[in-house]
Amino acid sequence: MDVRGGRAHAEEWINGVFNNNNMPQVSQCLNDIERMAAWDGPAVSGIVTAISVTDGDNISHRLYHVSAGKAGTRNKTCTLFFVADPVWNAANVIGVYQHTGPTTYARCWAQQGYAMPGSITL
Repeated sequence: MDVRGGRAHAEEWINGVFNNNNMPQVSQCLNDIERMAAWDGPAVSGIVTAISVTDGDNISHRLYHVSAGKAGTRNKTCTLFFVADPVWNAANVIGVYQHTGPTTYARCWAQQGYAMPGSITL
């Protein structure tokens, strides 16, 4: 699966969210997205959340996530929350988070127009 905007661009701006300190974790998250073969079924096992988000047009989207880095080491983790962009068949990253606990994430950046909470627990 491609990342909307292209891999190089996404890698640069996501790592910028972390003041250019998390490139290995950002790269791993993007690798995991690129390995996705489909939006449903076993190809996405483990990254589908039970959360739906609504965009500015009040359309509900299934929320996916990938994480890299050791939980509890907030400064060296990356978690990307994304939705499917059906027009481009690509992942649209709408939230950049870091681990604050084994299954809890704190928002570092969120795309405007989506109701992404400050903290997410899966």
